[in-house]
Amino acid sequence: HEGVLNFGDIRFGAIVHTEKEETAAPGSLKLLAGAHSTYHTRPPETRMVRGRAAEVGRLDDWFASEAAMVVISGIAGCGKTTLSSHWLTHALESDSNLEVMYYPCQPWDSTLGIATSLLHRFSINSENEGADPYDVLEALPLKPGARLDLDLYRRRLIAHLLDEEGRRGGATPEHLVILDDVHNIGADGSNFFGSLLQVAEATSMRLMLVSRTNLAFYDRRDVHTRGRVVELRLTGLSLEEVAEWLESID
Repeated sequence: HEGVLNFGDIRFGAIVHTEKEETAAPGSLKLLAGAHSTYHTRPPETRMVRGRAAEVGRLDDWFASEAAMVVISGIAGCGKTTLSSHWLTHALESDSNLEVMYYPCQPWDSTLGIATSLLHRFSINSENEGADPYDVLEALPLKPGARLDLDLYRRRLIAHLLDEEGRRGGATPEHLVILDDVHNIGADGSNFFGSLLQVAEATSMRLMLVSRTNLAFYDRRDVHTRGRVVELRLTGLSLEEVAEWLESID
């Protein structure tokens, strides 16, 4: 590899010594840098939806209810993402002021990444004066190996969204946070999702989780007696829906 070290490689170009090292200036690295690229503010484009009228109706009922969270579950490929995107498209048509965060969880994602993106979506940052009056950013780890202070994050995020002390000087619009494929998040996701549920119950934030597996951070009483969570277990299309679909094919 001596030739590569001395003369460079055709794939990388020649090795050139510069007079001045181009290093980032102190303070140029932002705490929430890149967070905007991890989520979407509009639903992903999907194929035409066949059937699912009953499921869309249940999502409409949930959004009009007091339940803070809905969980859509089902096997891979049964249409969970398609259904949530289809419903969200119509929800935005009905309420153009609805603030949306659609976060597709990847196998390499972490709860810290989701927490950071959530603050970015709520315009909580250290760049603009007055953008973090309740010091929510202090809950994020600032040293390697440090952990997210989940309790501090939850309490200060609730304080920020409620703004009972009037530090922000403006009303908080309703936010809908959709976390797709949450089964990709590791075991520490349960505590994080539980804290988000508490945030949603205390504020104007609504929460939709989409998963292939059953989630364990809430129990059956939250669904059947307390009314905290609405569950929608997705299966295949009914025989009537399939027959109607086949009749529409030329």
